[in-house]
Amino acid sequence: MTVTDLYVNSFCRVTEVVSAGATSTTVNPAGLFEVTADSENAPVTVTVTNQFEVGSLLVTKRVDGAVTDSTRFEFRLACELVVDGEATPVELPEGGVFTLSEADVLTRTFEDLPTGATCTLTETDGGGADDTLIEPGEVTIGSGTTVEIVATNRFDPPPPIPQTGSDADLMVGVVGLSLFLLGGMILLIAWGVRRRG
Repeated sequence: MTVTDLYVNSFCRVTEVVSAGATSTTVNPAGLFEVTADSENAPVTVTVTNQFEVGSLLVTKRVDGAVTDSTRFEFRLACELVVDGEATPVELPEGGVFTLSEADVLTRTFEDLPTGATCTLTETDGGGADDTLIEPGEVTIGSGTTVEIVATNRFDPPPPIPQTGSDADLMVGVVGLSLFLLGGMILLIAWGVRRRG
């Protein structure tokens, strides 16, 4: 962009007011500069440089308890970045929806996320877990670094199988039969003793 019809010996300054979410902005020259008579033939050049830094996010699934390889865990990641004063959603692969499983891998990495963005993770399907813990609840993307969110599922062991009525009846029958046979043996022994007497 070229600005013309400036007064000679006037002083100007360039400031960027909308940076589209840039991590940093530099203006060269940074301060006031003078428009001289020579500026008509050799205009003053002002360079504005925006830097967009990125980082990564690692999602790690931990399982406390026994699960099968077919158990699947479904997640949704959401990130937003304040751009020129407004919270703006960050575009993510597959809309931030993904699945982890024992048969595959229990981690997922999201790369090239804008520095300063805040992200939250939601587990939409815990595979039947008894409890789910996601730590931390929110992370901020750094510059050239990786932040981690850990989702832990707890699977309690199954309760013991209760004794059914048929099993209880069978046990009573066995005990009764044993007592009956024992009683019969006692009577036979007593009868034999009396005959010898």
